[in-house]
Amino acid sequence: MIAALSALQALPVTSTASPPPNICPDGGFSTAEIIVLKDDYSVPEDELAQKWHLIVNGKAGADAVPAAADGGCRITVKSPGKTAEDIRLCVRPLSFTSGMTYRLTFSARTQSSRTIDVCFDRPGAEKLRYGEGTVTLNPGTGRYSFEFDMTGKCTRTARLWFGLGESADDVWIGDVSVEML
Repeated sequence: MIAALSALQALPVTSTASPPPNICPDGGFSTAEIIVLKDDYSVPEDELAQKWHLIVNGKAGADAVPAAADGGCRITVKSPGKTAEDIRLCVRPLSFTSGMTYRLTFSARTQSSRTIDVCFDRPGAEKLRYGEGTVTLNPGTGRYSFEFDMTGKCTRTARLWFGLGESADDVWIGDVSVEML
């Protein structure tokens, strides 16, 4: 079941209360290692748990290189693919509770205007999608935010991915946060 993501929203700071906990593993990219999976996605789940990884579909002509930089991840796109999903920056697992609303916020930087896809799904044979949308990044650094309602069953195996494969423009993503509202 797919939930629509709401439009981009400004993030006003109106309270000094503690923010909700971030359920996104390593949203600040504090580990320098970003695993690259190119055409072979048979890496055991436990090796990917709590780690950012870049999936590159070389069969579609895609090629990209990630690097931890400035508290985030810079993805140098050497060759775009045919779809956004041909280059995906991913992290898992995330836990979602049915009937709850979640907010994704992240910073992104690019040299020119480009789009990226964002998706919360459950990888594997069933490929359930919990929420997805397309974000237009403007040149420079921006902060982006949207919400989705978890209408599917509760899960502890969800994945967040940013689809970067439709453009040859490099992108930096950092300060990723997923919060239950």
